[in-house]
Amino acid sequence: MIRVKTPYRVSFVGGGTDLLSYALIYGGEVIGASINKYISVTLDKEALSSTSDLKRESGLGGSAAYLSGMARIAYPNFTKREIIDVVTEKEKLGMQDQTLCVTGGLNHAVFNPDGTWLTESIPVPAWLDECMAIYYLGNRQVEGKSLLSGINEDALHAQKALVPKMVTAMKDKDFDTFVDTIQEAWAIKKDFRPDLVTDHVKEFEATCEQKGVLAFKLCGAGGGGYALLIREPDTYSRIGQEVTVSLSGQTFVRRQDAKS
Repeated sequence: MIRVKTPYRVSFVGGGTDLLSYALIYGGEVIGASINKYISVTLDKEALSSTSDLKRESGLGGSAAYLSGMARIAYPNFTKREIIDVVTEKEKLGMQDQTLCVTGGLNHAVFNPDGTWLTESIPVPAWLDECMAIYYLGNRQVEGKSLLSGINEDALHAQKALVPKMVTAMKDKDFDTFVDTIQEAWAIKKDFRPDLVTDHVKEFEATCEQKGVLAFKLCGAGGGGYALLIREPDTYSRIGQEVTVSLSGQTFVRRQDAKS
């Protein structure tokens, strides 16, 4: 029996610049973290099954987390880097999801035009685990999923330009700048495509402001899925599901059948 557990991820700034259509021309950068919500894939004898802590069409890297689990079952001796590369080659879409999910922790991920990539691990500020929540806005296929093609290139440039500011905020443990940068990233993301922000999303964003949410952003391509909510650290979350950083990334166990 092999059981693989891969976390979902949240990205704070830079999302979209990891798309191959952008990164292989300009290079991409993302600041993000794996979280304590998981997809588990199990191969027991010849039976394959999977379970998830979150709903489908999450916008939190679920498909990449699932494919990473399948890749680990197929190649149990691969390194994490090799697993990430396998998923990137299969999806041929973007790189942040599998990179953040499999690696684990808080990372500054850089995707180079030559197809290579690297991650810099950043110590997790104490307040980060005390301020994050996610909220499900509905199935993106139903709500109106924004496609990952035709994104405003200038908006992607602006998104990538926020990465150094966020890196500094994280390393300096500067919560106020962290919040400001999330707000800037969301304002820029709204310009990715005209169909990214539905009326439902606008209504929910207004609700968040009324309930004291400091910063809000959609986690995926738009329309629905989960939103990331940032509140004052160490306060009760009046809205959403609290999440924390998963430091380990992808893990797996191999167990011999007792009869073998």
